[in-house]
Amino acid sequence: MLEEAEMEYLKIAQDLDMYGVNYFSIRNTKGQALLLGLHALGLHIYKPGNKLTPEVTFIWDEIQHISCRPNLVRESAVEVCDKD
Repeated sequence: MLEEAEMEYLKIAQDLDMYGVNYFSIRNTKGQALLLGLHALGLHIYKPGNKLTPEVTFIWDEIQHISCRPNLVRESAVEVCDKD
């Protein structure tokens, strides 16, 4: 019975917007408080009051390099532009 209840919970929870996102408090170069969300699809930057809608998203396939030092994480991505 307990296993069935857990499975039913997971079926519902996996469809929630924040399911599977790990949040970390960060600050940008201007000192503004933000949240870094790590997700199966990529990195997301959120304003602290809104964990549902990311301000910026970096898809894992578009990220070329991530580096970190104590208290500093940097990432670099390539912009994909369609040529007409």
